[in-house]
Amino acid sequence: MPNIRPRRQASPDSRFSAALVLTAWAAFSFSTFAKREKNYTLARMNVFVTGGAGYIGSVCTEELLNAGHEVTVYDNLSEGHRSAVDLHAKFIHAKPEEEGNILAAVKSAKPDAILHFAAFALVGE
Repeated sequence: MPNIRPRRQASPDSRFSAALVLTAWAAFSFSTFAKREKNYTLARMNVFVTGGAGYIGSVCTEELLNAGHEVTVYDNLSEGHRSAVDLHAKFIHAKPEEEGNILAAVKSAKPDAILHFAAFALVGE
């Protein structure tokens, strides 16, 4: 019988960190690709970004706006900062503890895509 060791489970922190790194890499890579390819045009999209006032969300929001997309940021500012949100993005002050608040925000924004960056985490944790 072969010696089979159980796979080590990744901690929630390491999975969260890996997801942030992958998301940031994808946003920057796609933005760089779009800038390099002169004949490549992107369809304009309406994007709803949760946690858009945080570090990763605000950078992603800026890149989306630079690529010509419309962005709605939904954030309760518990970890993020209003000043981090680009002035060209529509900002909705989140109240996720209120029933139906996020559903109403999504319905009003009518997004083509939703990017979720909202979390109770600080850079350096």
